[in-house]
Amino acid sequence: MPKCNKLPTLGHLPHLKVLQIGRMDNVTCIGTEFYINYGGERSSNSGGGSGRNVVFPALKTLVLWELRNLGEWKDAMELTTIETVFPCLEELTIISCRQLTSAPYHFPSLKKLDIYEIKSTAFERIISKLTALTSLEIGYISELVCLPEQLLQNNRSLMSIYIYNCSDLVSISLHQDVTSLQSFRIRGCKKLSELS
Repeated sequence: MPKCNKLPTLGHLPHLKVLQIGRMDNVTCIGTEFYINYGGERSSNSGGGSGRNVVFPALKTLVLWELRNLGEWKDAMELTTIETVFPCLEELTIISCRQLTSAPYHFPSLKKLDIYEIKSTAFERIISKLTALTSLEIGYISELVCLPEQLLQNNRSLMSIYIYNCSDLVSISLHQDVTSLQSFRIRGCKKLSELS
């Protein structure tokens, strides 16, 4: 679908568990219509309590790959009709979205995060509210100078970290409370000078 320049509304599909979107060079923005259409259609999660408007209620795996001109991924919470988004999402993978500078940060159940080739601003927004992460793999994140300390402070169950080819990375501070860590790998981070 190389000529597609806009993603359809998918947030209303109540049983969608895996979503992969890739190789759409004309897509520059994942807008609010991705979650809900302008006519007000919305998804209701029957298991989530009455009156809650939930988008992507069953989604567990989301993959965005080779969206070469994607610069913006809007947050569903900008819409006042939405109360919950991605409540069951456990795995998020973003590959080769080099222009991506903004992204959502509502991923309450995210356990596995794999990110390659995006801007540091998008990465830092995605991880800013994570609390359930067990596996983190990142590479080629431009302009990432340090691994945000709150990422390690807020994710006490983190078991695996793999960081590679982040050319601007200077420091990593491992929080003392990350006692669950079982695997920690770093390679190709040429400016890394502080690991505490």
